[in-house]
Amino acid sequence: MWTEKMNESAALNASNNSAEVEEERVNVEKYLVPVVFGLIFVVGAVGNGSLMFIICRYKSMRNLPNIFVFNLALGDLFVLLFAVPFTSSIFTFDLWPFGEFICKASEFAKVLNSNCLSLIEFHLNVESVVYRILQ
Repeated sequence: MWTEKMNESAALNASNNSAEVEEERVNVEKYLVPVVFGLIFVVGAVGNGSLMFIICRYKSMRNLPNIFVFNLALGDLFVLLFAVPFTSSIFTFDLWPFGEFICKASEFAKVLNSNCLSLIEFHLNVESVVYRILQ
């Protein structure tokens, strides 16, 4: 009898502790994830923007490989603009606050960007193989 009451009490305390730990974890995610995504956004925007600026500013940087790098930076910038803020909002809000159109457009932008980057990478690989064969 005494051990049954102790086991019930221990089980109740364990469930309360796990609920508190879960709530603590959710609060940490709610505040930490947007900060990390904000840092990713700022560093990515500054880095890709400066790379694109340098390629546009200096004529010596305008060659075929740098044009491909420019396109990759532009695609990365689009992901930073259209995906990162919406993805971080998933951790901040309980419900999606932007409506159905933005939800679908954001996912479409992510998929389109990943497909375009894959095609560019494939094209670069094929071009390098053809270049080696012709030399």
